[in-house]
Amino acid sequence: MVQDFDGKYAVERFLKYGTVYLVSMFKFVIGPTTGIFAGLSIVETAILTTLGMMTSVTMFSFGGVAVRDWWFATFRHDRKLFSPRNRKVVKFWLKYGIRGLSFLTPVVFSPIVGTLLAVSFGEERTRIVRFMFLSSLFWAFVLSGVLFLVHKVIY
Repeated sequence: MVQDFDGKYAVERFLKYGTVYLVSMFKFVIGPTTGIFAGLSIVETAILTTLGMMTSVTMFSFGGVAVRDWWFATFRHDRKLFSPRNRKVVKFWLKYGIRGLSFLTPVVFSPIVGTLLAVSFGEERTRIVRFMFLSSLFWAFVLSGVLFLVHKVIY
């Protein structure tokens, strides 16, 4: 779609891009939904969604220990070390590691939660970023494609 430069069109496009990028920083699944229903292409939506997630992943990978310590000091005073939930998380980590966590982060967790979990288990920062990037790229294109098809069928 080639159009002449139009200030209104540019601002509208920028707002759509910014919205997809920002929501993807906090909840990955909302990024493709927002992008496709805003009229962006599959590629635009997938790229912006991946960039949004990777911004959070990078920020929390390199500042994650400080954020985790602040979070637990501020909100989790009576934290149980051996709860059923904690046991399940540790069991999952021991079985699947960073690969499994990265694969599930976009669709089950938020980028922030997934990254903080990986940091909490002491995973290397570069591995966190690498596996989260591959996972976000995969899920961004899969979800964008599926939502694009759903949007075409419904509308």
